[in-house]
Amino acid sequence: MGINVSQYKDLYLQTAQKLIAEYTICLSSLKLDQTILDLMRIFHSLKGQSMAMGYKKIAFLSLQGELVCKALSENKMQISEEIEKALPSPKLLLKGLESIANTGIELSFTSETTVLEALANKLKQKQLQLLLVEDDIFFQKICIDKLREKSIVVDFSDNGEDAIARMAAKKYDCVLLDIIMPKKNGFDVLAYAKENNIIPSTPIIVFSTLGQEDNIKKALSMGAVDFINKGAFDFDLLMVKIEAAISKKKAE
Repeated sequence: MGINVSQYKDLYLQTAQKLIAEYTICLSSLKLDQTILDLMRIFHSLKGQSMAMGYKKIAFLSLQGELVCKALSENKMQISEEIEKALPSPKLLLKGLESIANTGIELSFTSETTVLEALANKLKQKQLQLLLVEDDIFFQKICIDKLREKSIVVDFSDNGEDAIARMAAKKYDCVLLDIIMPKKNGFDVLAYAKENNIIPSTPIIVFSTLGQEDNIKKALSMGAVDFINKGAFDFDLLMVKIEAAISKKKAE
């Protein structure tokens, strides 16, 4: 049974406003490591509260902010103007709260500047070369179409053997790699990439329906830089992770 939204709306608005006010203060000292950790905590709290209330747009913006901060913290990425722009605007979040308070309906962000615009603009500056390794035809088609809409050049493989051959013949900016595939699986591809020094210069994001912790740990230990669960897939989040992975490699 879901919570009674009307019963908790005022409390949600009060706590969310406090979190956004704290977020605004943190932005003035963004380059400090402790500030990044504080921002992760703020976004995590705002995301959880918004999801519980069913306010998906604010939860989505909070999740993207959390992902950007996580990438900065774990991957020791350099803070650039593009990265700062990728964080959600406090003004936009407050507009969302104001709409909820006045109408009970979330603000439509379609005409606003979203946190993804800075990422999309940066990716368009250079036509990225990406390899998608996925044997699910339906999922493969969706990803290829969406990635090409972002002006990304996409090659694709439907098995591990072909993926290895393509990685041997061409350098990619990023590889999206499924785990369970015919002929050779994703772990075989990771092993090849590691043995042939492809991983130091090409970030690999594990792309699978497997959400088990041990599979994720194994992939990361073999050189994958991140993972995304297809069972809870969101293309915008995938774009954030691609940008974070490529930025990390450029900073190294």
